[in-house]
Amino acid sequence: MSIHYDASKQCLIRCSVPQSEETRAELSQIAWVPRQVNLYLIYLIGYTYVNILDHFASSYKPVMGIVQDTLCGIRKFTLRDTFLDWNQVQNILLWVPEWDGSVPIPAILKPKPLWTGKQILSLAIPRGINIHRSPDPKSSHPVFDDGVLIENGELISGIVEKKTVGASQGGLVHVVFREKGPEATRQLFTGLQMIVNFWLFHNGFSIGIGDTIADHNTMSYITQNIAERKANVTQFIEGATSLVE
Repeated sequence: MSIHYDASKQCLIRCSVPQSEETRAELSQIAWVPRQVNLYLIYLIGYTYVNILDHFASSYKPVMGIVQDTLCGIRKFTLRDTFLDWNQVQNILLWVPEWDGSVPIPAILKPKPLWTGKQILSLAIPRGINIHRSPDPKSSHPVFDDGVLIENGELISGIVEKKTVGASQGGLVHVVFREKGPEATRQLFTGLQMIVNFWLFHNGFSIGIGDTIADHNTMSYITQNIAERKANVTQFIEGATSLVE
């Protein structure tokens, strides 16, 4: 146990130090943040851990994912019309964790070399990772760049969004944790956020109050769906009431 004075906050801070091998093992092997990315459902019964993953298989998914500014930026960064020149690429490469010094071949060579956001984002994805999410409707050559195709850690097609980098089952975070382990997942989080946030810092955007107001067709769709659900609920209640009577 150690106590020291924090001059910036004008208070004493107490730091607890693990005192036993058991405690140190729990902190390093269980409580370590990268190991909390994926959680199995486990019951603690006495001193026995009973894995109930098979019973609740649908709940086995990451509890961490890309959110907020980075999630917004990563979608913009992987659009088809996002290109970076050599100066931008050099600056972003400095933010790639453990960059090996190799630069991908530019997607456009003339009149000047340009790289896509997909190419640069791929530098943060571990090699050996393969993900395929079919577009809707299914097609081997999607016109609208929907769906996602990652081959050997390279983002080939698709716009990266919450389904891919969020806390979802079968997404990038889930696959990397399952196939590469917690350390690779930690590096993935670091790489994605550092690359995207640096790019977003220089390519921000703004919205107005008008962008938050739904148009007539959207409001009609919402109103219609709410009315249908209310009618279904009323039907269920009437059916249950008739059974009781």
